Amino acid sequence: MSSAVFMKIFQQAEKTFSNRNRDCYKANFAVLKKLVDKLVYSDLKLNPFLFSQKAFKVKTFSFRLSSFQNKAPCTFVNIYEKLDSPFSMSIFIIDENYKMPLHDHPNMTGILKVISGKLKAECYTQITTDKENGLLEKIVQVEQPKILTETSEAAVLYPDNCNYHELTALEGPAAFFDILSPPYSDISDSSPNARHCSFFKKEKIMVDNSGLNPTVKLTQIPVPDHYYCDSVYYEQPDFMR
Repeated sequence: MSSAVFMKIFQQAEKTFSNRNRDCYKANFAVLKKLVDKLVYSDLKLNPFLFSQKAFKVKTFSFRLSSFQNKAPCTFVNIYEKLDSPFSMSIFIIDENYKMPLHDHPNMTGILKVISGKLKAECYTQITTDKENGLLEKIVQVEQPKILTETSEAAVLYPDNCNYHELTALEGPAAFFDILSPPYSDISDSSPNARHCSFFKKEKIMVDNSGLNPTVKLTQIPVPDHYYCDSVYYEQPDFMR
């Protein structure tokens, strides 16, 4: 059974992202963000062992390799994802000093709340985009890095602001809860407006004459080999079914 806090967050997310409430979107989003600000991992009724350093020392059995191997550097918990729902909810748990590679959330709005540990968030805002040899190239504005902990407010990313980010767990594993709206498209969706995650590498840092507004050139890359996740099953409370 989940807490009343999480139930309110879920119900407010349904209200906020429903098309029938578009006229009140800003006000509803502000309410949702304040609710997420208060979220702690115990509200989700998760095993605290998942957030510990010991959890990342456990070896897991790979049927593909027929052997035990080190745990993935990231654990994914699918909290809520439903066909035709206007939002999704999930948790990522990152091993100490691991950096989730630079990626985007195309045409999506997100709320990210650290529920365990300490996270460094490095964000970038797109200025221009181009395509070179079939790969996306973007010029992005470098935003001020943020250190986020359990007591920090939730961070927000928008389609046109802070939409690119890389996340690093500091001083131990870190876990964050996020809401994305609309959610990523199904992997089979190849339509022009499909929302698929892309990964990037930083090619060149440029600084204007003031030295205050650095920009970076990003080039799209395949999913980095070091980035892969284990998954943990989440028992949904009744109000989500």
